[in-house]
Amino acid sequence: MDLVDLLPQRQDIFIQTDLNFTKNEDLPSGYNYYILVYNGAVDLKWIKTQKKRLPGKFAVVSTARSTLNIKDLEFFTFVNWHKYKSTWTANPNKTHKFSIDTGTLSQSSIWIVSKLLDHNKDCIFDLDVFSANDENLNEWGFTSNNYLDDLTEQFRNKYNFNIKPVASLNSAALYFAITGFQYSFMMDEFKPYIYPGPYISDNILDCLSSGQAFIPCGQFEIYKTLKDYGFDFNYGFNTQWDSDRGNLTRFSSICKLIDELAEFSINDLLELTKESTAANQEHYYSQAFNDACDNQNTYNIKELHKYVN
Repeated sequence: MDLVDLLPQRQDIFIQTDLNFTKNEDLPSGYNYYILVYNGAVDLKWIKTQKKRLPGKFAVVSTARSTLNIKDLEFFTFVNWHKYKSTWTANPNKTHKFSIDTGTLSQSSIWIVSKLLDHNKDCIFDLDVFSANDENLNEWGFTSNNYLDDLTEQFRNKYNFNIKPVASLNSAALYFAITGFQYSFMMDEFKPYIYPGPYISDNILDCLSSGQAFIPCGQFEIYKTLKDYGFDFNYGFNTQWDSDRGNLTRFSSICKLIDELAEFSINDLLELTKESTAANQEHYYSQAFNDACDNQNTYNIKELHKYVN
């Protein structure tokens, strides 16, 4: 049954589906409840704008979990990870240490790309055409982290060329999974908070389903969230940065980890990750994972119905 069929249907409830992190039109007035269904990362700024316009209560349905304490706004987690049809197949023939792809080169993804380019011979890249003269690069200002700022400058000044993919992305021992939204710790009007998440993108599901070890480059607690659904990431290297809510410090740790992992051979990296990767692939297709998703969804839909009554 589709999610929309599970949502409460009443004349005083307005349901908006297929929302994403782009500019959305204003919601109509005259409703007591607004149920907003997101396919990806939640646009919290837009939601807050709508709340100021409208007196009704808001419910956000997405894969995100949230501890935000905002009056008349509740989050309800609903995942379809167990229904996802992967396009990746298992590839036992690893020819490189690292791989990465990204359709949009954001500032945070450039930090990862720039560091991987330090180990160019070990990497598979599948990137859109980019240039150090790209006007988007000029929008990336300096941060409070000198290490990451140096990586940004390194990309601007040195890597002014196109990279062509030389093999499939899962021909590498480790895939760096850039997600569509990477920020966790935020400040809004000088008030700190943790952005709803983590957003788990399709490329991460592709890794789980095809037996590919990966490094999530997104919001914090991606590994932890997946562990809650039965997956395991007992990789033989440091993954403590997954619990770091700080955006700069988390990405700095990932970039420094690249230098450490580059010291290993391809076979070494496969050995460090093989048990967890094999277990994750088996679990992805198991009834246990299917039940974990369905049970969570059933519980949260019941809670949503209580919220609007």
